[in-house]
Amino acid sequence: MTLHCTRNLKGNFKVGMRTEKSRLRRSLLSLQELMRRVRHDTISDQAGEINAFLRGHYAYYGVAGNLRCLAKVYRVVERYWRGMLRSRSRAARCLTWEKYHQIKASTPLLKPKLVSLPGVAGSCSAVNQLPKSVVRQIACYVLWSGGG
Repeated sequence: MTLHCTRNLKGNFKVGMRTEKSRLRRSLLSLQELMRRVRHDTISDQAGEINAFLRGHYAYYGVAGNLRCLAKVYRVVERYWRGMLRSRSRAARCLTWEKYHQIKASTPLLKPKLVSLPGVAGSCSAVNQLPKSVVRQIACYVLWSGGG
């Protein structure tokens, strides 16, 4: 994640987080490799594999302030998948966007969503099970020790 200066809705300063360009490129290259590997599987199997990829990507990069990068990955996945479906046979070359949206309606892809909010104790399920006093002590220790 790359940290950058931004403003919240009230106009106050906050530190924002977004996906690094090199990591985004690496993730999209692994997506292309996945699509080449599952090209000749059934459409429902392809959707399952792509959704597993998206679920993992959203879980890792789904922090507040990074929704734009998640949406970018979703759009790229849509384009790659349509292109890959069109390359399966000569008859599939006439796959229009309308037909593609019908396929996507029957086997939907996961939409981008934020999974965790940085700095919020309630965003992690393991932290939810601890008492608030312990969470504060852990947060203070992490802040003062200089790492995690």
